[in-house]
Amino acid sequence: MGSVCKTKKILLTESLGGTKSTIDVGISMGIQPSTDDLIETVRHYVQEGYKRNKLKIKPSWDVEVLQVVRKHFLDTPIMADANSAYTLADTNLLSLGLRTARPTENICPSKMDVAV
Repeated sequence: MGSVCKTKKILLTESLGGTKSTIDVGISMGIQPSTDDLIETVRHYVQEGYKRNKLKIKPSWDVEVLQVVRKHFLDTPIMADANSAYTLADTNLLSLGLRTARPTENICPSKMDVAV
């Protein structure tokens, strides 16, 4: 599609019906040695201007870690990526745990941004 846009001399965003001239970008952060290290890593990237933060999680480094991050970054979109470390049976555990981190937010397994 990019080559078609070049030929027609139009922006890719225009060909897709987009109206923004810029988009928010995010970054993926690996598992850190401690939650303090993770908080500092997230803080660094938020200060760098990243609007979305994807955090790697795994069993025993998941709900509690996400809750700590959420408490420090209330308005920052946070995604969790488990690289298939969980099954669909684990979504209730993750959903309930995340709901306690931000009780006013409607989090349900079908809309959670947690890759299991």
